[in-house]
Amino acid sequence: MAEKLADPEEALRALSAMGTLYWKNSASARVRWIRTFPAIQIMGTVRIAVDHYEHGTFWPKLTEAMQIRPGQLFSQEWGSAFLDNLEALGMPQFDDIDDPGLRFVGPILMHAGMPTYCLGDYFRLVTEQRARDGSLTPEGFVAWASARSAEGRLYNTDKPVERFLRYGGDYAVDVTDRVFELLDVVAAGGSGEGVPLPQRYRQAVIDLRRRGELDRRIPTRGRVADQEQRAQLVLDPYGRGPLLWLPAVAEGQADWTVTVGLNAQRVRSSAVWPGEPAPPTEVPIPSPVRSVSASLRTRPDLAMSVAVVDDKDPLLAFSEDGRFLLPGLPLPGAPVWLLYPGNPDALHVTGHAELMSEGAVPPGWVGWTMRLLDLKHADAIRVEGTERARTVRRVTAARIVTGEPIRGLTCGDAPVFGDVPRVELPDGGDGAAAWSLSITSADGSVAIENRPLQSGAPEEVWAGVHRPLIGKYRVRVRGPWGRGVVRDLNLAEGLTSDSDPKWRRINRAGLVPASVRLKLPEGMEADTASITLAEDEEQQPIELRVGAARLRVTVRPPHMTMSYQSATMSTAPSIRPLQLYSEDVRESEGFLAVDLGESGQPCLHALVRRHCVQELEPTGGTRGGVYRFNLGQLSDTLASHARIEIALDEGAEMIVAQVNPRRLCSDIVLEDGALQLVDGVDVDGLTALVYPQRAPWRGATLLEVKDDQAPLPSGLRDAGPLLVVLRIVDPWAPVPIPAWPDSFGCRLVDAPGFLSTDDAAESQLSRCLSGEGQFPEHTAQLSWVWAIVTRWNALGLPADVAPAVARSCQTVLREDPAASLMALEESEVEVHRLPQVLIRSGLVWEASDLASRARLPWGSASGLPAVLLGSSRLVEQAGSHSEDLTRAEALFGDAVHSLLSGVDPSPRAGRFDAGAEVYQRLDSLERSDFRRQAALVPKGSLDRDTRVRAALDLLDQLGRMNPKVEAQAAHVLTAIEAHLRRRGDQAGLQAIVDRRPPAKQTGWRALPALSIALAWVARRGARGDGECVTLIQKLQGLWIEFARFAPDLVTIDLIIAELLQAASHARQTKEGS
Repeated sequence: MAEKLADPEEALRALSAMGTLYWKNSASARVRWIRTFPAIQIMGTVRIAVDHYEHGTFWPKLTEAMQIRPGQLFSQEWGSAFLDNLEALGMPQFDDIDDPGLRFVGPILMHAGMPTYCLGDYFRLVTEQRARDGSLTPEGFVAWASARSAEGRLYNTDKPVERFLRYGGDYAVDVTDRVFELLDVVAAGGSGEGVPLPQRYRQAVIDLRRRGELDRRIPTRGRVADQEQRAQLVLDPYGRGPLLWLPAVAEGQADWTVTVGLNAQRVRSSAVWPGEPAPPTEVPIPSPVRSVSASLRTRPDLAMSVAVVDDKDPLLAFSEDGRFLLPGLPLPGAPVWLLYPGNPDALHVTGHAELMSEGAVPPGWVGWTMRLLDLKHADAIRVEGTERARTVRRVTAARIVTGEPIRGLTCGDAPVFGDVPRVELPDGGDGAAAWSLSITSADGSVAIENRPLQSGAPEEVWAGVHRPLIGKYRVRVRGPWGRGVVRDLNLAEGLTSDSDPKWRRINRAGLVPASVRLKLPEGMEADTASITLAEDEEQQPIELRVGAARLRVTVRPPHMTMSYQSATMSTAPSIRPLQLYSEDVRESEGFLAVDLGESGQPCLHALVRRHCVQELEPTGGTRGGVYRFNLGQLSDTLASHARIEIALDEGAEMIVAQVNPRRLCSDIVLEDGALQLVDGVDVDGLTALVYPQRAPWRGATLLEVKDDQAPLPSGLRDAGPLLVVLRIVDPWAPVPIPAWPDSFGCRLVDAPGFLSTDDAAESQLSRCLSGEGQFPEHTAQLSWVWAIVTRWNALGLPADVAPAVARSCQTVLREDPAASLMALEESEVEVHRLPQVLIRSGLVWEASDLASRARLPWGSASGLPAVLLGSSRLVEQAGSHSEDLTRAEALFGDAVHSLLSGVDPSPRAGRFDAGAEVYQRLDSLERSDFRRQAALVPKGSLDRDTRVRAALDLLDQLGRMNPKVEAQAAHVLTAIEAHLRRRGDQAGLQAIVDRRPPAKQTGWRALPALSIALAWVARRGARGDGECVTLIQKLQGLWIEFARFAPDLVTIDLIIAELLQAASHARQTKEGS
C-alpha cells in the first residue's frame, strides 16, 4: 500500500463517510458493511497511519479522521475487518508479527511502509550503520536490524521502524536499497527525483540536508566492486563445506590473519599477473564456531568479522550455488542448501520441502546435517529446539536469467557469461505494475538509468548499450516494493571457448597438457586466441578488449583436484599429490575428496613400493562428481607401513596423496653454513621452516631441501641457535605457516651468535638474549618484547640472563600498559597462551586507560585485551548500537549485557559439583563422546555452557599440571578471602563463594573458585589497591602455571571480574555525583 497511497483529502472524505455509517449501524451490521468496502477501508486506514502516527498513537488519530467517538470494541472491530479485507484482496497480512499487542496495528503500519514521523529515525539508523561499515549492503543492514530487533536490542528506534525492518523481509530490503541511493544522491546535492520512492521520503532527506544532519561522508554505491569487499560465508557442499571467502586485495599481495573460532592462521594470495589485485581466497571453517574474522596484516584496524553459528538460531542457509543467505531475511522459494545441528528430522518444515541432494558434512561438523531442499512449496522452516522460524518468500520477484557460463573462463573467482541475460518479470510485463531498469559498469558509469521496462527481452534490456558487451556490470530491476532484483555479472558477449581435453586429469607431473581455443565475436580482441597449458600450468590470464573496454579473465579448463578434510585441518583443492602425515591420518578420521567432474567408479589403491596393499571404495557415493574416501580405513596399513602412496590406478600414474611419517629425518646438523639432514626422506616439496631462537619475533624462513641439504641465507648463518621444522609443502595448495613452532616435531640446531640486522635495536635485543649485551629498553619494539614473553619457555635463555630479561620485559610493557595491550594485535600470540602471557607481563594488575576515541583491539580471538582496555567504555555504551558492543556480543554472547549492568547471570557455572565427580570417573573415550555432543552448537565465551566446558577442560589437564597448584588452592583461597573481607568487598567474596564446590572444598575441587579469586584480586590491583598488587605478585608463578593448563577458564574469569568491577565503579561514580 505504501507505494500507491490514497490522496490525503480523498482518504479523509472516505473515512468521514465510513465514520457516519459506523456510528449509525448496530454492532452486527458494522461487522458486515466494513468488509463490504475492503479497498476503501484499507487505503484510508493506511493513509492515516502514514500521515498521523506518532509517539505510538494511532487509534485516536483514526477515529478523529472518522469523526466518531469510539467504543471499547472499535479497535477490535476495525482491526479484524482490516485483516479480513487484506485476505480478501490477496494482500500480505504480516501474520508472522509475534507481538499480540500488535495484532492489528502491526499490519497497518507495515502497509504504511513507514509513517512519515518515523522516517528520520530510519534514515539515522541507516546512516549510522553505513558510516561504521562502508561495504554494508541493504540485505546486510536489514538482516542486522532484524536480528537486533528479535533480541530486543534495536535501541532508540521508533517501533514502526523496528517492526518494518524485523518483519518486512524482501519488502524492507528493496525499500532500504532505494533509501541508500536516495541518501547518496541528496548528500551529493541532487534532488532524488530519479529514485523511485514517495515524495515524502525525498522531502525528509532534503530536510535532513538542510539542517546539516545528513552525513556527506557516508559511502556511495556507484561501483560494481563496492559490495565485493566484504568477507563472507560460502559453501562447498560436496567438498570442504563452509568456507570464509576473502575479497581481492588491490595491492597485488594479500597477507591475511584469519581467526576461526579461537585459532589464528596466516593466509596469503598473490596476483595472477602484474598490476592486478591479489585474487579472492577461501579459508575452510573446519568446525562450528560463533564467528570468524580476517584482517590484512598491513591494516589490523580494518578487521572484518563474520558471524557463523548463532546459538539461538543455528540454521545456516545457502543458495544452490553456495552463496550465504543472511538470517533475518526470507528464504527464496527455490533450491536452498541447509546446514543445521542434529539429524535430518531436526528440521521442521511448515508446508512441503522436496529433498534434492545430500551434502558432504566435513569431519569437524559431525552431528550436523547438510541437505539441498526445494522450498517452492514451503512456508517456513525451523530447527528443533529453537524458537525462530525462517519464512519462505511468498511473492514472485523479477529474475535476471543467464545462460551457462563460458566453460573454463573466470574473472576473479566469478564466472563469465557469453550470452547477454534477459529479465523475467512476474507478470510477463503485461500487468499493471511499473518496472524500471538500471545498468552500471565496474567503474561506476551509468549505461542505463531507471528506464521503463516492458518485456525484459535481451534486445530491450541492452538497447542503447555498445555491443558486443565486455566487462563487469550491475543490472538492477525495480518494480513493486519487494519484487525487484539486482545481480552483478561478468560479460564477454559472443565469446566461446573450446578445450582439448574437455577435462584434465592428473599425471605424474601435474595435469595432462591442454590446448584452449577462444572464438571471438566481431569487434572483440584478445591477447591471444590460442592457449597451451603445460603439465605444470593450471591456468593463464588474458585480456579481452572491445574498444576502450577491458576485461581481464583467467583461462582455466576444468580439471581434477584432490583435497583432505579432518576435524582439525582442511587443505585447498590441489592438482599435486597431497602430502599427509601418517600420525595425523591414524589419529584423526579424515576424508580424501577427489573431484573427477563426472560419474564413475573410482577406487583408491594404497601402494608400498608400487605394490597395492589395500584398496578403498568411496564413502556415500558421488556428489557432484566428487568422491570421498575415508582414510581412517588405512590405520592398520599405516601401522605396518610408515610410508605409502595413494593412487587412482595400480600403475601409480595418477597419485593423489603421499603419506609419510612426521619425523622426516633422524637428526639435523649445521655444516658449512647449511642444514644437513641425517637419514632424510626423499620427497618432493621438502621444506625447512627455520626460526632464530634468539629473535623469536622474526617468524619462519622457508628453505628448500635438496639432497638432504638446505643452505642458510647469510642473515641466519651467525644468528645463534635455530629451531627447525620440516614440512612437505605443496605450492599448489599452500598451508598456513605458524608464527612459532610447536615443541612437537621441532629440532634445535645449536650454534653460537645472535641475529644481526640493519636495525641496531633489533640486533642489540638479540645480542642481549644471547647473554652478550644490555636490554634496549628505550628502543625495543613492543611486538618484539611480546614475542619474548610469549615464547619464553622455548628460548632456552642462560640461567644468568633470564631474570634480567624478564624484569626488562616487564619494565617495557608496564611503562605504557595501554600501548602494550594494543600492540598484542601485531604479536601473533596464540589465544591459548594469552592469559599466561598477560600474567607473566604483570599487565593484568596494571591500570590501562585508553583514550576515549581510540580503537579497541578486537583482533584477539578471546577479546581479553579489548575488555582490559575498554570495559568502562562498554559500560557507558550499554543499551546502544556501538560497534564495540556489537563485537563484544559476538564474542561473549548475551551474557555480556547482564555483566555490564553488574550482574553475573550464571555465577555458579563452572564450579565442580556432583557432575564433575561423575566426569572425573569417565574414561577418555566416554569424555570425548560427552564433549562432542555438548559442543554441537557453539556458545558465547561467557555463556553458561562455555564456562562449564572450560572447567571440564581443566579436569582433562589435571594430570599434567604442577601438583602444587592443586595442593595450595585451598590455602590461597583462604588468604584471598581474608584479604577481600578486610576490604569489605562483598561482591568479590560472593563470586568466590558461588564457585566453591558444594561438598569437599579442597584439592582440585577448589580450582574454579581459585580462578575467579585470582582474577578478582588482579583487577582490584589495576584499580589502585596496592595490597592486592602485592598479593597477586606473590602468587604470579602459581597463576602462570594454572593458566598454562586452564587458559579458557582464566580468560573467562578475567573478563567477568573486569566487567563486574567496571560496572560497580560506574554505578558508584554515578551515585557519588
